[in-house]
Amino acid sequence: MSRPPTDWVLVDGVAEAVELAGKHGEVLVVDLENTLVDYGSTPEQRDDAMAAVLAAAAEGGLLRRVAFVSNARFVLPVLDHDTLVVHALTKARKPYVRLLPLRRLRAELVGAAVYGDQPLTDGRLARNLGGIWLQPRHAHEPAPDEPWWPRVMRQRGRRVLRRDFRRRDVQPPG
Repeated sequence: MSRPPTDWVLVDGVAEAVELAGKHGEVLVVDLENTLVDYGSTPEQRDDAMAAVLAAAAEGGLLRRVAFVSNARFVLPVLDHDTLVVHALTKARKPYVRLLPLRRLRAELVGAAVYGDQPLTDGRLARNLGGIWLQPRHAHEPAPDEPWWPRVMRQRGRRVLRRDFRRRDVQPPG
């Protein structure tokens, strides 16, 4: 028996992603590379981007948990926040929620909105968690100078998009 399609929404940035995630539920999962920061980002750029997400999430008041989840091998800071439960996980093996290390967080992330660029990792993670996928518009309409690996993944993800996702258009915030 097949599952119904997972909702997929193109968003124009962190503010819109946080707003839609808050309307969806209390949990937001955020990818880093090609979502919050460019490929080859510095630790400072990642720290600043993560801080901006937490500020937006806290300001909105609807989210209770934010998880920064990346398949990359860089180191993320341990983050603490006054009003949000925050997780930071690298080498995550997205989209596999039954394998370590995501298995440890699976119960806390069920139903999450996932803000990330790739159908095969972020989109399928949203599907595996029973949530929605918020894809940055710039990732759906990539720049010509994008590295080869994300282009290959996106090409392979087209079949998954057609089969497993339903694009939903929303009114821009404001």
